[in-house]
Amino acid sequence: MLGGSLHHSLHFIIIIPFFNCFLILLVLPPPFLFFSEAEVTAQVMPKSGGKRVVYECWWEIKSSYQFGAKLMIKCFILLILSSFSLSSKEPDVEGEALMEILRTLNDTGGRITDWNDHFVSPCFSWSHVTCRNGNVMSLMLDSNGFSGKLSPSLTKLKFLLSLELQNNNLSGALPDFIGSMVHLQSLNLANNKFSGSIPVNWGHLSNLKHLDLSSNDLAGKIPMQLFSVATFK
Repeated sequence: MLGGSLHHSLHFIIIIPFFNCFLILLVLPPPFLFFSEAEVTAQVMPKSGGKRVVYECWWEIKSSYQFGAKLMIKCFILLILSSFSLSSKEPDVEGEALMEILRTLNDTGGRITDWNDHFVSPCFSWSHVTCRNGNVMSLMLDSNGFSGKLSPSLTKLKFLLSLELQNNNLSGALPDFIGSMVHLQSLNLANNKFSGSIPVNWGHLSNLKHLDLSSNDLAGKIPMQLFSVATFK
Protein backbone atom coordinates (compact mmCIF):
# COMPACT_ATOMS: atom_id res chain seq x y z
CA MET A 1 0.00 0.00 0.00
CA LEU A 2 2.88 2.30 0.62
CA GLY A 3 3.68 1.69 -3.06
CA GLY A 4 0.09 2.64 -3.91
CA SER A 5 0.39 5.88 -1.92
CA LEU A 6 3.63 6.70 -3.74
CA HIS A 7 1.92 5.95 -7.03
CA HIS A 8 -0.86 8.42 -6.19
CA SER A 9 1.72 11.05 -5.21
CA LEU A 10 3.53 10.69 -8.54
CA HIS A 11 0.28 11.18 -10.40
CA PHE A 12 -0.41 14.42 -8.52
CA ILE A 13 3.15 15.60 -9.18
CA ILE A 14 2.41 15.21 -12.90
CA ILE A 15 -1.09 16.71 -12.77
CA ILE A 16 -0.41 19.81 -10.64
CA PRO A 17 1.98 21.64 -13.06
CA PHE A 18 -0.40 20.93 -15.95
CA PHE A 19 -3.30 22.24 -13.88
CA ASN A 20 -1.35 25.37 -12.92
CA CYS A 21 -0.61 26.14 -16.57
CA PHE A 22 -4.24 25.65 -17.41
CA LEU A 23 -5.31 28.07 -14.66
CA ILE A 24 -2.84 30.71 -15.83
CA LEU A 25 -4.21 30.53 -19.39
CA LEU A 26 -7.77 30.54 -18.10
CA VAL A 27 -7.36 33.41 -15.62
CA LEU A 28 -4.87 35.48 -17.64
CA PRO A 29 -5.76 35.02 -21.32
CA PRO A 30 -4.32 37.40 -23.92
CA PRO A 31 -6.09 40.80 -23.60
CA PHE A 32 -6.94 40.99 -27.31
CA LEU A 33 -9.49 38.20 -26.86
CA PHE A 34 -11.77 40.66 -25.07
CA PHE A 35 -11.59 43.31 -27.79
CA SER A 36 -14.62 43.94 -29.98
CA GLU A 37 -14.31 44.06 -33.75
CA ALA A 38 -14.38 47.87 -33.63
CA GLU A 39 -11.63 48.02 -30.98
CA VAL A 40 -9.41 45.67 -32.93
CA THR A 41 -9.93 47.68 -36.08
CA ALA A 42 -9.20 50.97 -34.31
CA GLN A 43 -5.99 49.69 -32.70
CA VAL A 44 -4.55 47.72 -35.58
CA MET A 45 -6.05 49.44 -38.64
CA PRO A 46 -3.30 52.04 -39.02
CA LYS A 47 -0.75 49.25 -39.34
CA SER A 48 -2.79 46.90 -41.51
CA GLY A 49 -3.91 46.67 -45.07
CA GLY A 50 -7.63 46.93 -44.30
CA LYS A 51 -10.48 46.23 -41.90
CA ARG A 52 -11.33 42.82 -43.38
CA VAL A 53 -7.76 41.55 -43.06
CA VAL A 54 -7.54 42.75 -39.45
CA TYR A 55 -10.86 41.21 -38.46
CA GLU A 56 -10.09 37.87 -40.10
CA CYS A 57 -6.71 37.71 -38.38
CA TRP A 58 -8.20 38.56 -35.01
CA TRP A 59 -11.02 36.04 -35.42
CA GLU A 60 -8.63 33.28 -36.47
CA ILE A 61 -6.38 33.87 -33.45
CA LYS A 62 -9.34 34.06 -31.08
CA SER A 63 -10.86 30.87 -32.51
CA SER A 64 -7.51 29.09 -32.24
CA TYR A 65 -7.15 30.14 -28.60
CA GLN A 66 -10.67 28.99 -27.75
CA PHE A 67 -10.04 25.67 -29.48
CA GLY A 68 -6.76 25.29 -27.57
CA ALA A 69 -8.45 26.08 -24.26
CA LYS A 70 -11.17 23.49 -24.91
CA LEU A 71 -8.53 20.96 -25.93
CA MET A 72 -6.59 21.62 -22.72
CA ILE A 73 -9.73 21.10 -20.64
CA LYS A 74 -10.40 17.78 -22.36
CA CYS A 75 -6.77 16.70 -21.92
CA PHE A 76 -6.83 17.66 -18.25
CA ILE A 77 -10.00 15.63 -17.65
CA LEU A 78 -8.54 12.64 -19.49
CA LEU A 79 -5.33 12.93 -17.48
CA ILE A 80 -7.25 12.83 -14.19
CA LEU A 81 -9.36 9.87 -15.32
CA SER A 82 -6.35 7.93 -16.57
CA SER A 83 -4.52 8.71 -13.34
CA PHE A 84 -7.20 7.13 -11.21
CA SER A 85 -7.66 4.28 -13.68
CA LEU A 86 -3.97 3.41 -13.52
CA SER A 87 -3.80 3.79 -9.77
CA SER A 88 -6.75 1.44 -9.34
CA LYS A 89 -4.73 -1.25 -11.13
CA GLU A 90 -1.60 -0.66 -9.07
CA PRO A 91 -0.81 -3.68 -6.90
CA ASP A 92 -1.66 -3.04 -3.25
CA VAL A 93 0.59 -5.17 -1.04
CA GLU A 94 -1.45 -4.81 2.15
CA GLY A 95 -4.79 -5.25 0.37
CA GLU A 96 -3.61 -8.44 -1.34
CA ALA A 97 -2.16 -9.68 1.95
CA LEU A 98 -5.48 -9.16 3.74
CA MET A 99 -7.37 -11.07 1.06
CA GLU A 100 -4.93 -13.99 1.43
CA ILE A 101 -5.22 -13.79 5.24
CA LEU A 102 -9.02 -13.98 5.00
CA ARG A 103 -8.87 -16.98 2.65
CA THR A 104 -6.54 -18.85 5.01
CA LEU A 105 -8.66 -17.99 8.07
CA ASN A 106 -11.53 -19.76 6.26
CA ASP A 107 -14.52 -17.48 6.74
CA THR A 108 -17.07 -20.24 6.17
CA GLY A 109 -19.83 -18.14 7.71
CA GLY A 110 -19.25 -15.30 5.27
CA ARG A 111 -19.03 -12.75 8.07
CA ILE A 112 -16.56 -10.51 6.24
CA THR A 113 -18.35 -9.28 3.13
CA ASP A 114 -16.84 -5.88 2.41
CA TRP A 115 -13.21 -6.85 1.79
CA ASN A 116 -12.72 -6.45 -1.94
CA ASP A 117 -9.45 -6.73 -3.82
CA HIS A 118 -10.85 -4.42 -6.52
CA PHE A 119 -10.64 -1.48 -4.11
CA VAL A 120 -7.46 0.59 -4.15
CA SER A 121 -6.83 0.47 -0.40
CA PRO A 122 -8.19 -1.48 2.58
CA CYS A 123 -7.96 1.78 4.53
CA PHE A 124 -10.79 3.20 2.43
CA SER A 125 -13.81 1.32 3.73
CA TRP A 126 -12.91 -2.21 4.87
CA SER A 127 -14.41 -3.29 8.18
CA HIS A 128 -12.32 -4.70 11.05
CA VAL A 129 -9.31 -2.72 9.78
CA THR A 130 -7.76 0.35 11.40
CA CYS A 131 -5.22 2.44 9.52
CA ARG A 132 -2.88 5.32 10.13
CA ASN A 133 -1.15 7.29 7.37
CA GLY A 134 -2.42 4.81 4.80
CA ASN A 135 -0.99 1.75 6.56
CA VAL A 136 -2.85 -1.07 8.32
CA MET A 137 -2.23 -0.72 12.05
CA SER A 138 -4.69 -3.18 13.60
CA LEU A 139 -6.95 -6.10 12.69
CA MET A 140 -9.99 -6.78 14.87
CA LEU A 141 -11.15 -10.20 13.68
CA ASP A 142 -12.39 -11.74 16.91
CA SER A 143 -15.60 -13.79 17.20
CA ASN A 144 -16.13 -14.46 13.49
CA GLY A 145 -16.25 -18.25 13.49
CA PHE A 146 -13.02 -18.64 11.50
CA SER A 147 -11.95 -22.28 11.25
CA GLY A 148 -8.66 -22.08 9.36
CA LYS A 149 -5.09 -21.14 10.18
CA LEU A 150 -2.83 -18.09 10.35
CA SER A 151 -1.39 -16.98 7.01
CA PRO A 152 2.27 -15.99 6.45
CA SER A 153 0.84 -12.98 4.60
CA LEU A 154 0.44 -11.38 8.03
CA THR A 155 4.13 -10.49 7.79
CA LYS A 156 3.36 -8.22 4.81
CA LEU A 157 1.52 -5.89 7.16
CA LYS A 158 4.75 -4.16 8.10
CA PHE A 159 3.15 -1.59 10.41
CA LEU A 160 0.72 -3.88 12.24
CA LEU A 161 0.54 -3.10 15.98
CA SER A 162 -2.50 -5.09 17.07
CA LEU A 163 -3.92 -8.45 15.99
CA GLU A 164 -7.14 -9.71 17.59
CA LEU A 165 -8.31 -13.20 16.60
CA GLN A 166 -9.75 -14.44 19.88
CA ASN A 167 -12.97 -16.46 20.12
CA ASN A 168 -12.67 -18.28 16.80
CA ASN A 169 -11.97 -21.91 15.86
CA LEU A 170 -8.46 -21.50 14.49
CA SER A 171 -6.26 -24.57 14.80
CA GLY A 172 -2.77 -25.91 14.16
CA ALA A 173 0.59 -24.92 15.61
CA LEU A 174 1.45 -21.35 16.46
CA PRO A 175 3.52 -20.19 13.48
CA ASP A 176 7.17 -19.13 13.72
CA PHE A 177 6.64 -16.18 11.36
CA ILE A 178 4.78 -14.26 14.06
CA GLY A 179 8.19 -13.83 15.71
CA SER A 180 9.29 -11.58 12.82
CA MET A 181 6.45 -9.11 13.37
CA VAL A 182 8.54 -7.00 15.70
CA HIS A 183 6.19 -3.99 15.75
CA LEU A 184 3.36 -5.98 17.34
CA GLN A 185 2.21 -4.50 20.62
CA SER A 186 -0.93 -6.57 21.18
CA LEU A 187 -1.65 -10.17 20.14
CA ASN A 188 -4.81 -11.96 21.21
CA LEU A 189 -5.32 -15.57 20.09
CA ALA A 190 -7.33 -16.69 23.11
CA ASN A 191 -10.13 -19.24 22.96
CA ASN A 192 -9.11 -21.03 19.76
CA LYS A 193 -7.80 -24.55 19.08
CA PHE A 194 -4.07 -23.91 18.67
CA SER A 195 -1.84 -26.74 19.80
CA GLY A 196 1.85 -27.42 20.46
CA SER A 197 4.30 -25.03 22.05
CA ILE A 198 5.01 -21.33 21.76
CA PRO A 199 7.79 -20.80 19.18
CA VAL A 200 11.10 -19.72 20.70
CA ASN A 201 11.49 -16.83 18.26
CA TRP A 202 8.37 -15.19 19.69
CA GLY A 203 10.79 -13.95 22.28
CA HIS A 204 11.93 -11.42 19.63
CA LEU A 205 8.64 -9.53 19.99
CA SER A 206 10.29 -6.85 22.10
CA ASN A 207 7.46 -4.31 21.66
CA LEU A 208 4.74 -6.70 22.83
CA LYS A 209 2.68 -5.31 25.71
CA HIS A 210 -0.33 -7.61 25.64
CA LEU A 211 -0.32 -11.34 24.80
CA ASP A 212 -3.29 -13.62 25.39
CA LEU A 213 -3.01 -17.31 24.43
CA SER A 214 -5.43 -18.63 27.03
CA SER A 215 -8.00 -21.37 26.33
CA ASN A 216 -5.95 -23.19 23.67
CA ASP A 217 -4.33 -26.66 23.70
CA LEU A 218 -0.78 -25.40 24.18
CA ALA A 219 2.02 -27.26 25.96
CA GLY A 220 5.76 -27.01 26.44
CA LYS A 221 8.05 -24.26 27.62
CA ILE A 222 7.35 -20.57 27.44
CA PRO A 223 10.16 -18.41 25.97
CA MET A 224 11.73 -16.50 28.86
CA GLN A 225 11.47 -13.14 27.08
CA LEU A 226 7.66 -13.35 27.10
CA PHE A 227 7.60 -13.15 30.89
CA SER A 228 8.54 -9.49 30.55
CA VAL A 229 5.32 -8.73 28.61
CA ALA A 230 3.14 -6.44 30.73
CA THR A 231 -0.01 -8.54 30.25
CA PHE A 232 0.57 -12.22 29.45
CA LYS A 233 -2.06 -14.95 29.71
